[in-house]
Amino acid sequence: MDSSGGGGQSPPMTPAEARQRALGWLARREHSEQELRRKLARLDCPAPVIDAVAAELVAEGLLSDERFAEMLSRTRFGRGFGPARVRAELRQKGVDEDTIAAYAKLGQAQMLRQAREALKKRFGSLPARDLKGRAQRARFLAYKGFPADVIFRVLDADDGEGCD
Repeated sequence: MDSSGGGGQSPPMTPAEARQRALGWLARREHSEQELRRKLARLDCPAPVIDAVAAELVAEGLLSDERFAEMLSRTRFGRGFGPARVRAELRQKGVDEDTIAAYAKLGQAQMLRQAREALKKRFGSLPARDLKGRAQRARFLAYKGFPADVIFRVLDADDGEGCD
């Protein structure tokens, strides 16, 4: 039984408690500011406390959308995702368009290489035998976030027409 008589609700989160939570999350991995704000809001942290904690962490350089965008881009590109998929994920996490443009990009040669590697990892080194197999590969690369021109160049090279 709750001895405070307050109906079982806990008191609002203090700025110190919110900061500790945020620092714990940031110690594990980078977060976008919006992502951190959402997590605190889910814990019923009052909006003025969230604003104050986020502002402090940004001012101290502990919370950075640029660092988050760099980390997420590097990780996703390393896993074989294309720029469209990375841009979409950064947008979902609340990163602004200028930051997205700076970090969610690959050169044409790098995109082609990544797309080829993703195809090889998923389908092996054998080319598609028919239109159905080609369509399956195209859908896979589109899901991974590669643009249509890269998909067609890689598939044409896979069919022996070359793309370099």
